[in-house]
Amino acid sequence: MYRQVGGVCLATLLFVCGATGFPLAPLDKPPSNGPVVVQVGGEDTGTVTEGGTFQAAAQGFAAEAAVTFALYSSPTEVAHAVADAAGNVSAEVELPSGVTGQHTLVALGNAPDGSTRALESTITIAPAAAPAASLAYTGARTGMLALAGVLLLLVGLGLVRTAAFRRRLLPER
Repeated sequence: MYRQVGGVCLATLLFVCGATGFPLAPLDKPPSNGPVVVQVGGEDTGTVTEGGTFQAAAQGFAAEAAVTFALYSSPTEVAHAVADAAGNVSAEVELPSGVTGQHTLVALGNAPDGSTRALESTITIAPAAAPAASLAYTGARTGMLALAGVLLLLVGLGLVRTAAFRRRLLPER
């Protein structure tokens, strides 16, 4: 009986907190307590590229708090990090491909008083540049086949010349 109860408690804990111990992104975006700083190439920006990476930073979390970075319109966890002793957290965020447009980046963790802390910033995800087009492949490689054809033609011409030469040398019987 105790093992069953312990197993249910452990399963519930893993479901609520996630198997990693980082908070799970709720379905509805939590209310914000401040901004998340988004940097690309060391400069603050609100525009990032689809499938690209950027640096996200937030502050005001509890020391050593687990923080989840999630992308909303539908919650998609994009990074996890642990706050330092001062409550500051920074993570490299890798965006999934196929996600473009305007979204909200949320950093979710615990505040120093134990309450939930959610910081957010609006970001625009620009479509990735299309790869450079190359010439279309329009047929098979025929170089060796053409060379074989030329060689057979030369052999045939040689045989015709040999036959003509033999006719001149040998009289008809």
